[in-house]
Amino acid sequence: MGEKVEDKQLNGRLFLMMSDQQAMRELKSLWEKYQNGEPFEYGYGKWKSLFSQLKDIRLWDVQDRFYNTGLIDVLNEKIAIGQETIKFEIELWFRSNPSKRLEASNTIKQLIQTAQGKVINESTIEEISYHAILVETSINIFDDLQNDSNIKLIKADSIMYFRPVGQTVVDFPPTNEEENETDIDPYEVDDSLSPVIALFDGLPPLQNHQLLKDRLIIDDPDNFEEAYQASERVHGTTMASLIIHGELDSQDLPLKRPLYVRPIMKPNPYAYGVRSEHIPEDILPVDLIHRAVKRLFEGDGG
Repeated sequence: MGEKVEDKQLNGRLFLMMSDQQAMRELKSLWEKYQNGEPFEYGYGKWKSLFSQLKDIRLWDVQDRFYNTGLIDVLNEKIAIGQETIKFEIELWFRSNPSKRLEASNTIKQLIQTAQGKVINESTIEEISYHAILVETSINIFDDLQNDSNIKLIKADSIMYFRPVGQTVVDFPPTNEEENETDIDPYEVDDSLSPVIALFDGLPPLQNHQLLKDRLIIDDPDNFEEAYQASERVHGTTMASLIIHGELDSQDLPLKRPLYVRPIMKPNPYAYGVRSEHIPEDILPVDLIHRAVKRLFEGDGG
């Protein structure tokens, strides 16, 4: 074990939602008093102990909407290859009141239209307090990411985060479709048993992949198979084989139950010169996973 360091200072962020604007103003006033060394009124002394642990208190701003989302890196990559438009996710602050939620959604959609963008999809999942809009706009709306930006969409109070879409998985080298043709597994799968493991990944299997033959239940309600060539079914095939057989040089017996597979990725059309698979840019990842899990347990929708 490493030596324990007692006095090490750690960075962290705490997000606070206030009941109304008045409560927010009072909190900011207390913080300003603390910074200026002014005395606190009776009953407010414990705020000093809290403030002594903080570096800053401020309103949610433009920079926070991009913090640790990865969108800035994606923007730079797309600008470098000369792409003029970009698809991205706008996650809104979730409102439990449906009318307030609709009002916020309509406001953001109007700002998207003003920015000459278009709405591709919208998803609300009340169980996890999730509300997001999938958008396509000109990439230059992100040229100015300052709080005084003249792009109102960037500064909209209803927006919690801007996130990238179309996440890409690791690239894989070319695979020989015939390489497993003779590796026939002597242990058969028991079709009478229901799956207990689900794989959300790319589409398996490679053609003539005997190690996976009759071992998969592939559920593809979005018809992702249409986008695949046989040679592109790499990541899903690899993961399915690993789950069922483990490492192929091990002595472990394969699973007796079939494996449930739901494709959630397609070949990446923007991966020039290399092969990779990604969640399509015209789908909200959280919405896709939610639909997949709901279908798995409830047999509902897609």
